[in-house]
Amino acid sequence: MQRSDSLYKSIFYKITIILGIVEVTGHFFQFLIFYEVRISPLVVYFSIYSPPSWQFTVIINGLGFGLISQASYSFYLSLIKFVAVYFPLSTKMIQNKSYYFSHILILFLCGTIILCSPIYYGNYIIDLDELMYTKNQPTGTFPSYSLFFDRSNRHIYTTILTGILTVLSVMTNFFTYLKFKKKKSNSFVDSISQAMKKKSEKNMNLLVFCLTTKQFLFLLFNILQAWKPKLQQNDNSIYHITQGLKPWVMHINFFFSAYAMLYFNKIIRLKLINIILCSKSSKRINTKSGLITTQGTIIKKQKNVIL
Repeated sequence: MQRSDSLYKSIFYKITIILGIVEVTGHFFQFLIFYEVRISPLVVYFSIYSPPSWQFTVIINGLGFGLISQASYSFYLSLIKFVAVYFPLSTKMIQNKSYYFSHILILFLCGTIILCSPIYYGNYIIDLDELMYTKNQPTGTFPSYSLFFDRSNRHIYTTILTGILTVLSVMTNFFTYLKFKKKKSNSFVDSISQAMKKKSEKNMNLLVFCLTTKQFLFLLFNILQAWKPKLQQNDNSIYHITQGLKPWVMHINFFFSAYAMLYFNKIIRLKLINIILCSKSSKRINTKSGLITTQGTIIKKQKNVIL
């Protein structure tokens, strides 16, 4: 139990928990954007009673913060496993020294991207260019301007930075996997504790690998959206197909780490099961105690009536 608690409090799992919080926050901002620009009744209402444009800027920047933080923390997890496999004696020292620096660096990257992001202004308007792709169901937006890129390229900063971090994560995980495979073939397990440790390391490697693969697929989706390939001169069908798939893709992207942690980590899975079982048992106890109290009250009333 002591071993599992120390593993649960390690920097690797702290970063995983932070990553989960970042992903939930990013998912929240993404659906705020989706509801504000894609749900027709709301679009019509906002076109008449325009919400303030600054809140849309905040929501867009919140989503950018979530995407950059997600890619950065995913890369940091890959880096932790890389150091643990190649430099096992120095891994704890390196993690302790880099932990707070990583937060500062990620905040700096997010702040830089936010400064380069577009600023939305004016009143809410219906996007007339998209009506032919949405069966005349209106979608909306705000006018915007950017210091370096126009509206069609407003997400290029985020795509480039997340792309660099994702490629680095893929490379790091590849070399970690090679080293882990070689180490596994040359090692001999002589105790139950070592076997459990090997299994834990394998699960952590699989977790990081799955997170990176998911991030890489999401990067390809973002590139497709930023590139906006056209079937013909003015045919943006591919872009609008990706817009339709975006809520599902974002759900998988932002919630995958939580699902993966439950699958690969037995400690967290058991803790969650215990919490659910304890809450159910406490409800049953409260129900039984309430029933007993009610029955006792009825019996007392009956005695008083007889007397």
